[in-house]
Amino acid sequence: MNKFLYKNEGSIDEIFLNALNFAYSFNQPIHLVFPKKGQFESTNIGKLLDNLTPNLSKKLSKGGKVNNLDFLLPNQINDQTSQGIVLAVYCTLRDMNKITSDSHPDSNIIYISWNMEEANNWENIWKNNGLEIKHGTPNNQEIVLNPKVEEVLRRLTNVVNLTTGLAHPSDKKSAINEFKKLKQLGIKENPEYIGNWALANGWNARHIDDLKKLATQYLL
Repeated sequence: MNKFLYKNEGSIDEIFLNALNFAYSFNQPIHLVFPKKGQFESTNIGKLLDNLTPNLSKKLSKGGKVNNLDFLLPNQINDQTSQGIVLAVYCTLRDMNKITSDSHPDSNIIYISWNMEEANNWENIWKNNGLEIKHGTPNNQEIVLNPKVEEVLRRLTNVVNLTTGLAHPSDKKSAINEFKKLKQLGIKENPEYIGNWALANGWNARHIDDLKKLATQYLL
């Protein structure tokens, strides 16, 4: 899965048009993912699409497919609906984590952020995992986990059923035992960094909060 980031602040038409052209360059189906369907036609994205093809935004929001382009909400992304190119526009970081987790492994994800904070956070998760910044400047933030924490996370990733996360009692118990050992060693770590590492290493976004809660309990 390749990931492409357009670091954007607010509604800048040129960035969307550039990203759309880039999406079409793959010659694959494009899934435009937008946070909400209501009043999509009146947004800057809807108006830009209508300038390209009259009434395109209305056709898309009603479930139509035009010029190899369709419209999806973040919660509609899954292994089947995401095959091809996912063009996620102005989605929140939480939505992006779900989109990235639930998309087909061979899909390409293009993200246009609404603000720089969300862009930088998504960059921090994926910068070493197939991310290319198409617009904007890479941030200089280097997040390095404590080696012992990373060792524990790798161990958990190998033994936990990643399709269910920590939902199974035995998997949750394994995580608790590992975090207790870290606490006894006096090791602390930012739960957000732990969550980001897990996302980048195969954990599904649905299960990240459970992992972060344990990290908050034992490692803060």
